Amino acid sequence: LDKIVSGDLDYRGLKEFDNFGGVPLIKAEFHEVIVIFAVQEDEVADRKVTVMFAGRRGVSFAAGGLQWDGDNDEALRCDVVHARAVAWFS
Repeated sequence: LDKIVSGDLDYRGLKEFDNFGGVPLIKAEFHEVIVIFAVQEDEVADRKVTVMFAGRRGVSFAAGGLQWDGDNDEALRCDVVHARAVAWFS
């Protein structure tokens, strides 16, 4: 994530997991670890990365009424990440 903020890694070459109001949401997976993060840039090319979710594949998650079974990416997108994006970016 530091490389994205510094510009050493161009996030536009990464596959989008989702997009919320023009803010790209990127999913990075390392073995069983999953991180969903948002990338925002302003007019002067300042870049901000916000972690929307971090967890392990195969391990269920529940917090504040949000749930994920640990495997279903569509449920992760709709039931967890989208709810957090609404709260964060609206």
